[in-house]
Amino acid sequence: MSYSRLGVLEDREAVAQVTRTYARSFDTGDWKTVRECFSQDAVILGMRGPRLADDFVNNSARLASEYTGTMHVITNQQVVLLGDRAHLESQLTAYHWKGTPPGTPHSADLIGGAFYRDDLIRQDGRWVIYFRHLKHLWGIGPFPDNMSSAPERDRG
Repeated sequence: MSYSRLGVLEDREAVAQVTRTYARSFDTGDWKTVRECFSQDAVILGMRGPRLADDFVNNSARLASEYTGTMHVITNQQVVLLGDRAHLESQLTAYHWKGTPPGTPHSADLIGGAFYRDDLIRQDGRWVIYFRHLKHLWGIGPFPDNMSSAPERDRG
């Protein structure tokens, strides 16, 4: 498949935007848009093992409701285009506040660093994630009781 330079740039930006849309929608509680970032049969591999997108999004909404606010900062995005498929790796710093208002220090605040390693596919003219590996690197603060007690630490 041959692409124009402009087409390649448009696809690279559209692929990277999916994760930024996911993060912004997560932080604003727009769970419908969070779900739309994933294909219907997407799998997310994270701290609790593999989960289908519906289960992952529903669980994320429940976990987010335990905090007064969250902020997911996405940086250092690397896109590899493979025709109608793409790989996107992003660094993530996620802030989860318990204090009121959000940002007020609280002993149960959680800050974590991770990678999103996303595989995307172009479906119906838009890019969606069909596989995500959420690779936790570090965390400061207590993890909620309904999550594993510590992030996976392997860097493979």
